[in-house]
Parts: sequence; C-alpha cells; structure tokens
Amino acid sequence: TFGNDTIGIFKKDNKCGYYHIEKKEIIIPAKYENAWRFSGGLAGVIKDGKLRFINIKDETIISFNHGYHESRLSEFVFRWGYCAVPNEKGLCGIIDKNGKWVIKPIYELSNVASQNYAIVNVKNGFKMQIDYSGNILNSHVMDEVERLTYTQNIKDMSNENYIEYPTSYYKYRVNYNVGLMDMNGKIITQPIYDEISAIDEKLFSVTLKDGVSIAVIDEKGNVFNN
Repeated sequence: TFGNDTIGIFKKDNKCGYYHIEKKEIIIPAKYENAWRFSGGLAGVIKDGKLRFINIKDETIISFNHGYHESRLSEFVFRWGYCAVPNEKGLCGIIDKNGKWVIKPIYELSNVASQNYAIVNVKNGFKMQIDYSGNILNSHVMDEVERLTYTQNIKDMSNENYIEYPTSYYKYRVNYNVGLMDMNGKIITQPIYDEISAIDEKLFSVTLKDGVSIAVIDEKGNVFNN
C-alpha cells in the first residue's frame, strides 16, 4: 500500500492479488505474476509474462504483448495520469490512461517527473526534460554541478599553508556518472567517469567506471598517454 490507499496487494502461492484494506476482503484473487498498486483507477499487472493495466473490476483496460523484464523500469504506476512503460524492445516512453503513447518509446529510461513533464535518458548518457506533447524543454538535464578546485601547498619561513584555488571548470553529474564542462556550460567530456578532481587550473584526475583506474585529462578532455 501507499499513503491512504484502500486497496492493498497480497501474495498467495507465488501469485499476486488485491484486497480491500478496510473491509478486509479479497476483491481480485491471486492470479498475477506481479502487481503494482492502484493509481488513478488502474493497476499494472503481469499476466502470462505480459504487461497490462486493469481496473478495480479486474477488467483489462490497457494491454501489451510483452513483459517488463526487457526494461530497467521496476514499477508501473500512473502519476498525474501518466505512466512510464517499455515497448517490445525494452525502450521506454510514457503513456496516458488510454494507453496512448504521449512520449514515444525511444529512450533508455523514462520517468514521470511532474504533471507537466517527464525526464528521459538518451543514449549518450544525458537526460532530457520533455512535456507530454513530445516537446523538448531542456536537452541536457543534470543531477549536480560543482565547481572544481585544487589545493596548493604554500610554504614560508614560519609555517606551511594549504590554499584552495577555484578553476574555471565544473564537474557535472548525470545519474552516477560525471563529466567536465567549462564556465560557459560547454560540455568538454561526456559523463563517462566515476569521479573528477582538479590537479591544477587545467589538469584533472579522473576515475574510470571500474572505480579503481585513474587517468589524467587536460582542459580539452584529452587523455594523457605515456
């Protein structure tokens, strides 16, 4: 259940069904391989390996000829009248409550972010903000932007000081990947690294996606090779 839901999901003999929480009675028997909560009068279920949406009377309102395992989507719940679903190839889009594609299934991942727009993942690792008419609102959506700084050791006669200097470059994060961009927002590298830190004003240490290997790049994104 979620929040003030009156309909809950139960499992019996490895099958899912629905029950009325307050009345304590079963309203849809356990016959689905997987099930998600009701939202907007519809619930996503898996029957015979295929995705469909049913109403409270257990009538199929929207049906697909494929399952959900081809996609990285993990739930099928309508929000603000929209739901992210995959096509038969596992590519993701957004449907309305009539089963109409309002955002075509051409993306790696899609998410109903608000009543006005969705966030979709494109092939190069970036995310875009798209409204439900298919218009691109923002072509490069990032999760985090951080100005890169580096530290220098300044010694004098009396003590030793570490001074932090800002660079003209920024680390941006998309999902769990980071890339490098300049102060004008120009993308220098794709979000292909696990981490980026500044060595000096125009030299950067990058951790590769294995989380261990380290390389050095310049301000143009060129990798230094010995």
